[in-house]
Amino acid sequence: MSRIGKKPIPVPASVEVSLTEGNLATVKGPKGTLVQQLPPMITFEKDGAVIHAKRQNDSKEHRSQHGLGRTLLDNMIVGVTSGFTKQLEVNGVGYRAAVQNGQLVHSFCLDTKRTKKIKAVSSSTTHKQLVR
Repeated sequence: MSRIGKKPIPVPASVEVSLTEGNLATVKGPKGTLVQQLPPMITFEKDGAVIHAKRQNDSKEHRSQHGLGRTLLDNMIVGVTSGFTKQLEVNGVGYRAAVQNGQLVHSFCLDTKRTKKIKAVSSSTTHKQLVR
């Protein structure tokens, strides 16, 4: 069995997951709603606050889709609870970056035009985080 596919998917109390016929998953949470078509050969079983991914048999195609289906559903749950985060690390002599008024200011050539939904957070002089 797939090691990733075997892992249970924890569902927080603030998230509602519905799986319809044909493996159409809808995940609703504090940051919005996501809808995704999951692989049809994988079945999902709800057990309280945990979801398990099961495959129908051990064929090569089913084994390859087992971890994918579980990861897609888990990523949807993470997306509606904590959102997308990108961690940047600045290394090297002469490279500097700082967060000023929610904008990423740096000493090297990068386009930093962002929408207002994305904010920059600084945890140290070398670690910067972009949060959506």
